[in-house]
Amino acid sequence: MGMRKTTNNLTLIGVFGALTIALSFTPLGLIPLGIINATTLHIPVIIAAVIGGPFIGSMVGLIFGLSSMLRAIMAPTVMTPFLLNPLISILPRVLIGVVAGYSYRGLKKISPNTTKILSYIIWIICLGFSAFIIIKNMGVNTKSLVLGIILFLISAYMLYYTHKKLNYDFPIAASALLGSLTNTLIFLTNLYIFYGERYMESIGRTKDAAKVVIGGIAITSGIPEAIVAVIIATPAIRTILNTRKDK
Repeated sequence: MGMRKTTNNLTLIGVFGALTIALSFTPLGLIPLGIINATTLHIPVIIAAVIGGPFIGSMVGLIFGLSSMLRAIMAPTVMTPFLLNPLISILPRVLIGVVAGYSYRGLKKISPNTTKILSYIIWIICLGFSAFIIIKNMGVNTKSLVLGIILFLISAYMLYYTHKKLNYDFPIAASALLGSLTNTLIFLTNLYIFYGERYMESIGRTKDAAKVVIGGIAITSGIPEAIVAVIIATPAIRTILNTRKDK
């Protein structure tokens, strides 16, 4: 039994780690929403953490971090000097798995009635966000418009599924949200602490603007990316969990 569990864990790490690497080195790692390009690189980490637990998630997060560092070396940008610091490129990604995994374990203990209400709320928020993306890109950006419609349809289906099938997905959705926000907050906090002044110089801003600029990135990029993670990761995780139950 122990050998089988070890094999299953290694398989999960291998599959989701490979997916993370594939996303890192292809355009699939970014979703153009018209307002920002939302990264999807953290989504495999979240899925692995919820399905396999915090350790599995942290290992996939480690692969995410190492691939980020490698990509920074292979394709240098203004961010490359900062991404060579493991506290910026690796630590936040490892913590995605830790936070998402433990959040799911804890949130599963919430009562079904409360979970159902919270599930409704989170999918209504996702619907509103998707509608905003659609309106923002109507007649402006066809690709982003189509992606907005897809996100809206997924959110609408999950809201319907919650109601019709008595499905309680708040623990999954909240874990995806918290895992994504962990990545954003730890990454940007460490960037500010270690390289705030240098980062401002690299983008042509004064050092006094560091808090405002980095805080603005946290809001304008972090929140949309977290909502996208909820919309994509939740149905994927639900499908995998349902498949496991059927076996």
